[in-house]
Amino acid sequence: MLSQPTFGDRSLNESLYRALLTRLFDSVSVSTRRLLDECCFGIAPSQQGVKTFFIIAPYLQIAEGLIEDIDSLQEWVMALMPGIGLIGICVNPPKGNGDDGREKGEGNLSLYMSCKLFELFVEE
Repeated sequence: MLSQPTFGDRSLNESLYRALLTRLFDSVSVSTRRLLDECCFGIAPSQQGVKTFFIIAPYLQIAEGLIEDIDSLQEWVMALMPGIGLIGICVNPPKGNGDDGREKGEGNLSLYMSCKLFELFVEE
C-alpha cells in the first residue's frame, strides 16, 4: 500500500523549495533577481515525463528578460536541482477588469498562458 502524503510531507517540500529559490535569488544578477521577484514557480512533469522547473511571469517583458539570462538559470538548475531536465519560462497574463493590455500598446498580448521550454544538457 502506498503511503498517503501528509501535511508534514507538504511542509517539508515547501521548505526545501523555499531554500532552493533563496539560493537561486542569491546566485543571479540583481536585474534577474528583480525579474524573478515578479514570478511564480513550480515543478511538474512534461508530457514525456521529464521533470520541468517552471518560472511563470505575469508579463511578456519579464519572460523575455529571463530568457536573455537563460544560461545562468540553466547552470543554477543543473547545480541545485538534479533530476530536472527542462526549464519552462512561461507568461500567464493577469486577468481582471477586462483590460487585456492591448490598449496600452503592448502588441500581441495573449489572453492565455504560453511557455518556452529549454532543455538542460548535462556534460558527460
